[in-house]
This record gives sequence, structure tokens and C-alpha cells, in this order.
Amino acid sequence: KAQRNNNKKQRQQNNNKKKKQDEKTPSTKLTQHIPCTSPAPYRWNSTAASWMPVDSTMLAGVTAIPKDEIVVVSYNVLFNMFNKDQIGTPIRVPALLRLLKETNADIIGLQEVTQYFLTQALCEEWIQEQYYVSEGPEATSVKPYGQLLLSRFPITHINLYRYSKMKTIVIAQLDLNDRVMYVPVVHLTSDDKGNTNTLHKRAQQLHVIYNSVAEQSKEVQKQTGKATDSIILGDFNFGDGDPTEQFLHPEYLDVWLTLHRTNHATTTTSTTTTTTTTTTTATTTIPTATLSPTTPSSPSGTRSIGGCTFDPYKNPLAALVSVTDVPKRFDRIYLHSPPASTGHWQAKSIEMIGTEPLVNDTDKPWPVQLYPSDHFG
Repeated sequence: KAQRNNNKKQRQQNNNKKKKQDEKTPSTKLTQHIPCTSPAPYRWNSTAASWMPVDSTMLAGVTAIPKDEIVVVSYNVLFNMFNKDQIGTPIRVPALLRLLKETNADIIGLQEVTQYFLTQALCEEWIQEQYYVSEGPEATSVKPYGQLLLSRFPITHINLYRYSKMKTIVIAQLDLNDRVMYVPVVHLTSDDKGNTNTLHKRAQQLHVIYNSVAEQSKEVQKQTGKATDSIILGDFNFGDGDPTEQFLHPEYLDVWLTLHRTNHATTTTSTTTTTTTTTTTATTTIPTATLSPTTPSSPSGTRSIGGCTFDPYKNPLAALVSVTDVPKRFDRIYLHSPPASTGHWQAKSIEMIGTEPLVNDTDKPWPVQLYPSDHFG
């Protein structure tokens, strides 16, 4: 225990040095070229009993059923690259997939997906029957790990940005309610594991996301006249009050802060939800087009209460990798949906999922108490 505390102290000192360096980093030089590819989405073919790439001819005539409410889930599922003997991946993955099924979500964005997790997910009948997915059995974009999107609505296009071998962002284009929706699934650079200049890296990653969505939206509106929306979800790897917040787009609504706006205090874990997983999701509804536009993402002086999806005090899996032992709101959902004649999306509710420990029904004790992941969804 003493050695662990010393290691954490040393990592904290290193991180403080990096943070000071990051705060001095100019925020204007965001011109680095990021490689981008456009892989095909996949859909289960029951006749061939296999996942097949989706092309434009397969989508011809396919129309998504209009929805006035959708459920969106974001979850970092914890890769098995470290602490393999303690994190119980073969136990957690089935529990995670059951949890995701229970949410009955329309859109699911996952981070730290490995080939192992993807293989297990693609074998699930409920995924085969209901979802388009951003990656197929080849698992090209999740080696060694990456992001995965599951959507009940047709995925018409994907942009995959690869910052490095370890860091990617998936931006999927969906057709929904005669509008076009962009869903970036993100996993921004973290402060640990020897990363340097993290503030600039996260600024660059956010810059690419916002620019990509803006450029695609402009082109779609020019060609089709359709209104566009965007839901950015994932592991942002910074908490409330972090300097990275200066790079957040003011027109994107931070759903947790917006729906918990009456709370003005520093982050705590006192209001962690323990409701059932079928109700712990983020939902959006279409109001009439006369409703007011969305509000800025970070109200002045506002800090969230609860919403700490990375909580080393409650979750032993988080404690294994935590640098500071401070609970933080890493995982977020941002919404941008301008009013139009076809209506617009508005945040209705948001809750955390996966906050309850797993039950060990065997005679063999676990090294640590397991949760579905080191993050809550």
C-alpha cells in the first residue's frame, strides 16, 4: 500500500508539471493533418448468417421509422490491456452486454473496444437483429482498441480519424426523421500513462470533431436542404473545471450540466443514481419548431453535482488506474440541434448506468470487487 501511494504521489507530481506546461501551450496552432478514412458500416445478413458491409445500394429504399424520442448511451467498457489478472474481463463483458441490452438504446457509443469485446458483441442476437454497427468482424478500427457505434438507424457514412495507433475518433452519419444526425464517438487523450502536452492534444481532437461535423453538415444542407443535428458522446478524459473546457464549442449543449443546472457546487459523488438500468439512459425528444434554441454548454459559474463516471472511491476498477483518486465527470454527452421546420431535439433526462457492483456467484473470490467497467456509463 505504501509503495502504491508513493507511485501515485510521483505520478501526481509529474502530472502537475505536465499541467503547467499544457496551460502555457498556445491554443491557436491547430493545423496538424489527421489521417481520415471512410470504412463501411455493417449489418447482419440473416440469409448469409454473417455481418456484411453496407453500401449505398443496400440503403436504397431503406427509411428509418420516425421517432419522437430516442435513447442514447455512452460507455467506456475498459480494455484488457492492463491489470488483466484483476479486472475480470471474461466476467465483465457478458455483464456489460446484458446491461446495454436492458437500456433498449437506439444509439450506443462505446470506447476502449477491443477485438475480443467486438467479437462477443457481434455474436449477440439482439445486436444482430436491431443494429447497424461501425465495425465488422475484421475489427480493423479496434486494433489494439478503439470506438464502436451501434445504431438502430441506417448509418450512411463513417469518418474514422486516427490520431495515432492508440487514438481514434469515429464520426457516423445517420438518417433520422428527415434530418441528418452526426454522432462522433470520442476518446480524448488522458493525463496519465506518460502523455505530454495533453491540453493541446485534446484541443486538436475537439477541433477536428467540430470542423468535420460542420463541413459535412454544410455539404448535406447544400445538396439536400436537410437540417442536421449532432450528438457527441464518449470519454472526454477531463473533469469539470479543466482547462480543456475553453475548447468546447459553445453551441453544443452539455446534457448533464443542463439538466442538473440547479446544482452549483464542486463535484461530489453524493447524488450517484442507483435506479434500474432500464431507466438510466440519456433521452431526447422532438419538440415543436417554436421552442427556443439550445443554450451554451458551460454556464458561467456552474459546476455539476454527481455525474462522476470515473469514481475511484466507489469503483475498485477505477482505483486500480487512477492517478489522483479524485472522482471526475469524464464521460459526457453533448447535443447540437438547431430549430428548423422539422423540429429539433431537446434533452429530456440523463442518468448514470453500471453503478452497481457485479455479484460473484462462484466459490472463487475476485482480486477486487468487479463492476461492469472502471467507468460508469
